[in-house]
Amino acid sequence: MLVGHHDRAIATINPSGVRGRERFSVAHELGHWHLHRGSSSHCRADDPSANLSSDRAHEKEADS
Repeated sequence: MLVGHHDRAIATINPSGVRGRERFSVAHELGHWHLHRGSSSHCRADDPSANLSSDRAHEKEADS
């Protein structure tokens, strides 16, 4: 989750026990901030791998 307002934001991720997944999640939230500075984003699915294959354009942009 990313909660942003103007030039500040707080990003949170759920611990997964898999460092690579956690690093990807942090990078993904930073991608949202870079692309949509000042707004909030809530990336969540019951199955975390579903976010990786999301059809939502802004999720794919943040992944990139």
